[in-house]
Amino acid sequence: MNTAAKPTIVVINGTADEGYWAVKYLMQTGRFHVRTTVRRMTSNKVQRLQKLKVNGETCEIVQAATSDKAALIKAFEGARGIYGTSVYNIHAKVYRSANPEEMAQCHALIEAAKTCDTLDTFVWQTMTRFDVAPKDLGLEAPIHFRTKWLYEDIIKDAGLPWIFLRQPAYMRQMAFGMQYKNRLVYPYQPDSRLPYVAEEDLGKIVAAIFSDPTPHMHTSINAVSEIVTPVEMAQRAHTLNRNFKKTYRVATWLENAIFEKLIVGLNPSYTYPLWINRNIMAGNYFNMQQEDKEFCAALIAPLELNKIESWMEEHFKEKKWMG
Repeated sequence: MNTAAKPTIVVINGTADEGYWAVKYLMQTGRFHVRTTVRRMTSNKVQRLQKLKVNGETCEIVQAATSDKAALIKAFEGARGIYGTSVYNIHAKVYRSANPEEMAQCHALIEAAKTCDTLDTFVWQTMTRFDVAPKDLGLEAPIHFRTKWLYEDIIKDAGLPWIFLRQPAYMRQMAFGMQYKNRLVYPYQPDSRLPYVAEEDLGKIVAAIFSDPTPHMHTSINAVSEIVTPVEMAQRAHTLNRNFKKTYRVATWLENAIFEKLIVGLNPSYTYPLWINRNIMAGNYFNMQQEDKEFCAALIAPLELNKIESWMEEHFKEKKWMG
């Protein structure tokens, strides 16, 4: 197929992992001209996109910050599809409950999409959503969940051809529970069913959606790679590395606060009210089920979903805990 004849799909923020994988798997279909936005052309991660080549073709890279409406309007010219994402700044040194940085991204992206008269599919990556929060938490959802949910309603009201792609925690965020060298410590009860998604799998799912969007139009898709309990997670880690204990321990609040300061970047997290820390740490404790995983597996077939072992093996190697 001639590149000029292929429909253009725009992937927001191709330097992020989910953006990169979406670009790659969209290109692998051979059906699309893939254009991706980046905030800075000088970013080291742009080189990864520039090196990406499928059947002799490369992606088109344009500079457009997600909060820059004018640049996004230009990036969306002639697009048939947009994969929209926004980024919550977990490294912010000051917690701002209004989440202004991400709100600005969402607003600019959606306003720019509304000007695109060729658009027929708008995939919005948002967060897992529940009707009633679990009673044992007794908390409102984390701020970046609520921001993305707010813009779901705005997208619908704008008349965009929406499909919502809901994510739980990224698989790599299991690292939060593996700060102790050889033991899993998490804020969750041992029997909690925790969903995770690999960013690579998000790319596979995005490519599958754009390849056949009609069945999914005006629906939400729960993107899941694995659903495991902390006990199962510890046991599977132990199978890979016998030095890693197969027993699981529930973390204390103070440990959670320290994790937030050292790993997530809130500074200083332990001075925040208890509910904020618990709120953030509890962010993936919601509403995704085994049937969602089975749906995703069928959607991307013959490709396969990632297993937590693939991430764990890399994690152990990086930490030099294997062999």
